[in-house]
Amino acid sequence: RVTGKYAIGRDNDLAVDLVDLIGFTIRELMVPVFKNGECVYQSPRVMDIREYCRKELGTLWEESLRLEFPHRVHVDLSNELWHVKNQLLDSYHFEE
Repeated sequence: RVTGKYAIGRDNDLAVDLVDLIGFTIRELMVPVFKNGECVYQSPRVMDIREYCRKELGTLWEESLRLEFPHRVHVDLSNELWHVKNQLLDSYHFEE
């Protein structure tokens, strides 16, 4: 668990946001699967995945778990990802 101000962004980003985090766990979500065409990822055992999912389910807020009128979570794209998405959509649209 971490508390304090942390920079959110990547090394190649020009803008980095400073956010206050109180009682959150920060961990890397993206892990390499392939490097130079070689598989470098070792998949966990199914029972380990099951245990991880059960543990993570316990971290969700009750509002997110209810089946009737679940809480909606807004997820936004970074400017860079938004531009990539739109370029892909435009290139597909103009191909037809």
